[in-house]
Amino acid sequence: MKMQKYWYLGFLGLIGLYKLPVFWTALTGTGHWSDFLNILWLLWFFYFVPETKPEATTQDRSENLGDSHDN
Repeated sequence: MKMQKYWYLGFLGLIGLYKLPVFWTALTGTGHWSDFLNILWLLWFFYFVPETKPEATTQDRSENLGDSHDN
């Protein structure tokens, strides 16, 4: 598991937490419709999600299983 290349951009998602009350007013109908766009700030948090390693191929798995059963 390793962090994404631009992981530091995830800090921009903190702006989304600041903008949640404005987003809430849009949901309740007291705000302007464009306040819904403030939820887009929260999408930056996905840069904090680490990358996963690709799955091993079936051939690699069978070789590893054969090695683990040697006694």
